[in-house]
Amino acid sequence: MKRPFMIILPVVGALGAFGLQIMG
Repeated sequence: MKRPFMIILPVVGALGAFGLQIMG
């Protein structure tokens, strides 16, 4: 079983950066 963080981390980071651009 591979670590899901490898897929979740970049996705969350991209969504977080995108959200910051919209709010700020």
